[in-house]
Formats: sequence, C-alpha cells, structure tokens
Amino acid sequence: MARKTAPDSFDYIAALDNARTAFGRRIIRQRRSTGLTQADLARRARIPVETLRRIESGEATPDSVTMNRITLVIEEAKEEKEGS
Repeated sequence: MARKTAPDSFDYIAALDNARTAFGRRIIRQRRSTGLTQADLARRARIPVETLRRIESGEATPDSVTMNRITLVIEEAKEEKEGS
C-alpha cells in the first residue's frame, strides 16, 4: 500500500498567494463598481491607503477586523449607489 505524503509547504504558500491575489482583485472590482477610490474606501474603512493598496495587490493579508471594515464599506456604498 502506497503511503500518502504530506503536501509540500510550497503548495501552501502558493495557495495563500493565490487566495490573497483573488481577494485583492475582488476588492478592486467591487470598489470600482461602487465608484469608490482607494482613498475613499480607506478613509471610510479607517485604514491607511497604503494598507489597502497592499491588500488589493496581494502583498498583504488583512486581519478579520480590516476585512470586515472593507466589506461593510463596500456594502454601504452598493446600497448608496442603488438608492440614488
């Protein structure tokens, strides 16, 4: 019987990089669809613009508080856009 080997640690790193990139692209798409600039979103989410830039580019992984702030601001902006 063949023994299963554990995935290489590089597989996990690649998966994390892909997830960060996909998350960043999703934020960019949603931010743009609501008409928010990076500066608008960062100000409303109470995070530095540089942090948002790094998240959107896949260079950084947001913590849960930051992720929730970004999500709430985008949802609010969608509602505002639909209401106008």
